[in-house]
Amino acid sequence: MGTARRRWQWLVGAPLAVALTLLAAACSGSDSDEPTVEPTAGVEAVEVTSFRYELTIELSDGSSPIRFEQSGEVVLPEREHASQSYEVASLRQESERVAIGERAWVRGDLPWVDLGASPLGVLEKGGAAAAYLEGLAGSGEELDGEATTRYELTAEQFVELAGAPSGELAPSTAVTIWVSDALGVPVQMTMSAEDEAGTLALTLRVTDLNASDIAVEEPAAAQASRTADRAAR
Repeated sequence: MGTARRRWQWLVGAPLAVALTLLAAACSGSDSDEPTVEPTAGVEAVEVTSFRYELTIELSDGSSPIRFEQSGEVVLPEREHASQSYEVASLRQESERVAIGERAWVRGDLPWVDLGASPLGVLEKGGAAAAYLEGLAGSGEELDGEATTRYELTAEQFVELAGAPSGELAPSTAVTIWVSDALGVPVQMTMSAEDEAGTLALTLRVTDLNASDIAVEEPAAAQASRTADRAAR
């Protein structure tokens, strides 16, 4: 049971980390030693500077289903604002996080708390993940009116792509990633899995690439606190 629980805990965090890694790969410059993604029809990958995302995960172990939702906006390379909600039976818990560089703040029903380290260190992986995905066989598919290349991954392939510990994914895990042909970056990911721990259904959407209205700032309360500290010195 412990192994199954750890597996589901890992699944909640891994897909978003992989998407961030793939998007970061699209931003890697020509001076990098790692290969970069090459979109369909020879279109050069766009340099991604910002985007929004929506993540939904539903877990069921045969008793009370769990629903996790997270949405946020990211300004590369080191800023993220995200809102999360967990719903189990009739109980619902919400939280919010801001990460800037090595600093992160989070709050639920309480004031903002400075967590210190930011979770955006995953961006340091560069183009290796995109190069792996590019090496797989893909098929053309229209997604929301946009031409994309669809990649189907097995559990083993996704473990290699995400850098997860061996054995963390159920053998039945199926992952699909859609990469925009025009932009050369991932725009959707789905995952399904079933084992003795229960079932999982996941959907991740990436939107508003390079939208000019995306800005992630330090929480106002944290700014006020820092200003007060300086004034007291």
